[in-house]
Amino acid sequence: CVQLLDHGQIKLGDKEFTFDQAYDGASRQADIYTDTVQELVVGFLDGYNATVLLYGHTGSGKTFTAGTASVGIVEEEDQGIIPRAICQIFEEVADRQSKNPGTIYKILVSFIEIYNEEIKDLLDPNNRANGSKGARSNGSKGALPNGSKGKPISLCKGPNNSIQAVGVIEAHVEGYEAMFACLKRGSVCRSVGSTSMNSVSSRSHAIF
Repeated sequence: CVQLLDHGQIKLGDKEFTFDQAYDGASRQADIYTDTVQELVVGFLDGYNATVLLYGHTGSGKTFTAGTASVGIVEEEDQGIIPRAICQIFEEVADRQSKNPGTIYKILVSFIEIYNEEIKDLLDPNNRANGSKGARSNGSKGALPNGSKGKPISLCKGPNNSIQAVGVIEAHVEGYEAMFACLKRGSVCRSVGSTSMNSVSSRSHAIF
C-alpha cells in the first residue's frame, strides 16, 4: 500500500521515499501542470531544451496525465499536460509579441511513436488510424498486426551531437487549434492493445 505523507514524500510498506513533488489520486491536473511543467514552457520559449517524461506501469495513468486520451472530449479541468502546454505556448507567444511587435515565432510540431524498435510518424497521412491496433493479453510480447505504413524514419547524428529523426513531418502551426488538430490526428494512429489492466493500452513510446 502506498501512502502520501506530504507533497514530497510517500510511504511504501515500512520505507519512505522523498521527491520534489508527489501527488495522490485526488490531485488536480492543473496543480500537477503548474508545479512541474509551467516553468519548463517559459524556459523553452527562452531558448532552452525542455522535456517531460512520463514513466510507469500499464494502467497507471500516463496517457491520461499526458492528455492524449480522448483529446477534446474531456472536461477542461481534466485536460492533461500536452493540451495545457499547447495553450500556454501560444499565450506566451502572444504576450511576448505584444511587448516586442517585431519578434517572429515559427512553431513546428512532430508526433512520433517507437514500437518494436521501429519509428512511426503519427502525422504521416499514410499511417492509417489505429493501423497497429490488435489484441494482446497479460502484457505478452506477441506482435500486433501492421496497418498501412508511411515512409520509413531513420535516426542520425546532427549538430552538437544531437540525434535527429530523418523523414519525420514537421507541421507548421500558427495557433493552438492547429496544434490540437495534430495532437488529435496523431493520437488515433497510436499502437494499442489489450492487457489485463487496460483494454486499449498504449503499447508504444510516443513523443510529441
